[in-house]
Amino acid sequence: ALSFTTSDVNTTDNTITFASNHGLATGDKVVYDGTAAVSDVGSVTTGTTYYAIRVNDTVIKLATTKDNATDGQVHALSAPGGAGTHYIGQTTLLTTTPTGSRKLVSLGEDLDLELVNGEYKIKFADGNLLILV
Repeated sequence: ALSFTTSDVNTTDNTITFASNHGLATGDKVVYDGTAAVSDVGSVTTGTTYYAIRVNDTVIKLATTKDNATDGQVHALSAPGGAGTHYIGQTTLLTTTPTGSRKLVSLGEDLDLELVNGEYKIKFADGNLLILV
């Protein structure tokens, strides 16, 4: 996952700047994770899928759909509530829902995760079930 700090968010230009090459192309699906920060970047939610708009090697903007990214329709960013490190990645993210249950988010696809008798059961959106023992 790519990391950035609160100060790397430019709410005027709606950009996120990384310290090194992010390797993303316009339209790439990414998942945001602000769990290590005091609060999420405003208007962006942990565990939610966004689509990158490549500005240059170290700067991106976010869009809410792939079509929006391709069309350059930027999702407006607002300032985070506090300092901290944020992440954007194309990897799986394990989050805690408001009800306290655990949820896997993989490239924006929600997967239900349940621990039953020492076995992790992962139910995919298409109904398939993976059991890890």
